[in-house]
Formats: sequence, C-alpha cells, structure tokens
Amino acid sequence: MLDTLIAFMNTPEGSGILVGVLTVWPFWRTFLRAGLNPLWALLVFLPLIGIAAALAALCLQKWPVVRPGGVAHPQGASSTIRQTLKAAGPPAPQHE
Repeated sequence: MLDTLIAFMNTPEGSGILVGVLTVWPFWRTFLRAGLNPLWALLVFLPLIGIAAALAALCLQKWPVVRPGGVAHPQGASSTIRQTLKAAGPPAPQHE
C-alpha cells in the first residue's frame, strides 16, 4: 500500500494534489482574516493557474475587515493589540 502511495505521489496528479493540500490551508486562513468567503481557497486545486487564481481573487476583492481609507475594522486583530496595550497602561520609566 505504501508503495502504491509513493508511486502515486510521483505522478503529476499526485504531486498536484499534495501541493494543493499544503497550500489550501494558508489561503483559507488568509481569506478568513480578510473577511472573505474561505471557499475561494479551493481555487488552488485548478491545474496550472490555481495559485494565481486564488491570489487574484484575494487581490481584486474588497476586504470587509478594512474600512475605506485603509483603516482596519474594529473587530480586526489590530484593535485587540490596542486593547491589550491600553490595559497594560503606560510603560514604566527606565532608570539608569
């Protein structure tokens, strides 16, 4: 069985599926964080143009988590960082 799997991975179809499986997760997460439908990440499985098509879908759509003018949406990660820094208070003075 292992020999059959190795033989399949040495074919163009097998290596294409392997590359697709390894790249779909980062694309899925990127689409989610951009506020877009993560099913667009499945474009990576298209032969020859998959990754380029997924990047084009990511680049050419309006991202709902970004407001006009490039300001991040309050629900984005940057607001969480700001809230954490606010809760910590101002930095303590450094004495030499």
